[in-house]
Amino acid sequence: MGVCVPCLITLDENVSILRVLSHNEMRDDFNIDPFSTLGLDDFTGRFYGHCLDIVGHDVFAVQKFFRAGRVFPALNSNFIVFVPKTLTALQLDCSR
Repeated sequence: MGVCVPCLITLDENVSILRVLSHNEMRDDFNIDPFSTLGLDDFTGRFYGHCLDIVGHDVFAVQKFFRAGRVFPALNSNFIVFVPKTLTALQLDCSR
């Protein structure tokens, strides 16, 4: 006994949702209010708008992963950085 789920979007809408954004379209999407409230990552819209040139390449690498189905070697590199909460932080619990 299958349940029939109604189709709520059209084929054109689905194609639009799945389309890969160009760099310029991505930049337009990151025109977030610079004074927006902090997200779960504690960054405002100003951070994302200012740093898009830095993080945009990583976003495109993730898009390539979803299209190609494989992880590119540089995408699998990580740096762990402890950011101090205060200028006098001397212990890890004083870091983010």
